[in-house]
Amino acid sequence: AIIFSRNSFEVSYGTEEAYRNNGFMKEALCGLIDWIFKHTNEHEIWGLPNGPISERILNSCEFEHHGFVETNPDMKWYKIESTKYHY
Repeated sequence: AIIFSRNSFEVSYGTEEAYRNNGFMKEALCGLIDWIFKHTNEHEIWGLPNGPISERILNSCEFEHHGFVETNPDMKWYKIESTKYHY
């Protein structure tokens, strides 16, 4: 899912269990990021992982830890900026 709010994009994703650990989500997410930065005027994309595997996927697509959710400090925000993305 792609959510546009606060004048920025937020990505959310999930993989059916039978297809996990094959690199499909990394390929899809990195491709989506590439498309957003090439075809929109957006300069940042946010991600809110739901666990360590999701964090690893965000990191592998060049997202960086940006902070914690105010209402739940166990949840981490990640962000990628077009100026730091290498496509």
